[in-house]
Amino acid sequence: KNYKTFERKRNKTMLTLLALVAAIAIANAAYVDCGTSTAIVTVGDVDTTLSMQLESKEADEMVRITLIGPTDKWFGFVIGAGTMNGWAITGQGDTTYELVERIVAKPDPGTALESSGTATAECDDSDCTLILERPYTVTNTTDDVFDL
Repeated sequence: KNYKTFERKRNKTMLTLLALVAAIAIANAAYVDCGTSTAIVTVGDVDTTLSMQLESKEADEMVRITLIGPTDKWFGFVIGAGTMNGWAITGQGDTTYELVERIVAKPDPGTALESSGTATAECDDSDCTLILERPYTVTNTTDDVFDL
């Protein structure tokens, strides 16, 4: 009888430990929100909302950048600079949208770079969501934005 009680407690403890390990693994695999920035840009009489979200996954040293902008206009964000000089990501296209990384220098639109990660685009009639997942540090750009 004591053996069965011990065995049940041991099994319960093992299940609790497994659940804890699984929860830690899931937490380490998830991206953590580092902040969102939204701006309203007026061109002529039309207000356009642009949004950027930055997320980090420290365990894998990965960053996910989400841009949301209009489907009928070019839009982009410069990261790591107080002016229009630095590493930028832009959304552009006519019938299909794509995320393009560039090095920009005001007023030049900059030089397009090879993709530093995995880029996806999902667009509807009014908005386009562009997502870039990449390592903190990459070798094909000159940015050090995410060297933490």
